[in-house]
Amino acid sequence: MLDVALSLTAGRLIYDRHIAAIQLRQTQLPALDRLVAILPNGLRIDAEPGDDVTLMLDGGDSDATVFTGRLTDITRSATGVRLVATNGGARLAAYRPTLSLQSLSAGDAIRNLADEVGIDVDIEDDGPDLALYALDGRMTAAQLIADLARLSGQGAAFNGDGTLAINAAGGSTERLALKYGREIQALEMTQGDTDGPTLHVVGEGGAAPSSAKGRLVAADFDRGDAGTAGLDNRRIALPAIRTTDAARQASGALELARRRRAAKVQLTTFLLPQLAPGMELEFAEMPDHLPLAGMRVEEVVHSVRPGSGAVSVARGTGETGTDPLAFLGDLVGAIGALL
Repeated sequence: MLDVALSLTAGRLIYDRHIAAIQLRQTQLPALDRLVAILPNGLRIDAEPGDDVTLMLDGGDSDATVFTGRLTDITRSATGVRLVATNGGARLAAYRPTLSLQSLSAGDAIRNLADEVGIDVDIEDDGPDLALYALDGRMTAAQLIADLARLSGQGAAFNGDGTLAINAAGGSTERLALKYGREIQALEMTQGDTDGPTLHVVGEGGAAPSSAKGRLVAADFDRGDAGTAGLDNRRIALPAIRTTDAARQASGALELARRRRAAKVQLTTFLLPQLAPGMELEFAEMPDHLPLAGMRVEEVVHSVRPGSGAVSVARGTGETGTDPLAFLGDLVGAIGALL
């Protein structure tokens, strides 16, 4: 068994061996990250809500700063002190913008929303151009950013230093190979039906975003190829979409997301601090009754109780079809030193 270590900085003090328990959830927007730490009574707590919090985890063969955020609340009881911290996702969830953004890309709209709450953002692809993106206060900035990222086939998750990463992976772009019976303690997969209607995105107007015709009535960007809407053919109205290329990009992104949702995976390992949303995993030496080659991580929960155990539970998606995990690309050639 590898030695596990952790270091929690809350306010001006650092806690390590004094911690009774740690649980950290890392996920993708619009869901929110959350850190909970339990400290024994009698320990000096020199922090208050709003103070900076960071967490470093070491699984015995690797360490990483896995969380950077702010202390949300402190609960004192007969059994100990409970600290709860959140990162920039909570600020995005508290912000319901009411404004209109004109003649900009989806990436620029995301940057605008992130800037409003003081969050650093790293965007891989700015996605489709938008003529007008009207925000009426009914959705949070966290929901809006997730939707804007989805239009270009991307996801959004915070990394360990508090930066919001938006890319095709949906967070971490790292790859990792795991072996059944070594890192992998348990694995569960659920395969669903991938059949469904063909998806076609339609928008308002076929002109460029800067054109005066940007607010024409809903247009079929496939020029009739979208077919008649019905049981086998679904048209999705996204008024912000203005061009043929943007509509096709959005249609492909929604179809990919649907196929991935049809293959759900839950993985339990010993503590692996590097596991994070967006990461692509390859599985080796899987038993015949679990015919899964890998997964893409959407959510991770790291749980540590010094002296009693430490595990990481990852939830995410595989992919069904003739090429079961096409999104893993050339991962087979990049297994690395773990195997």
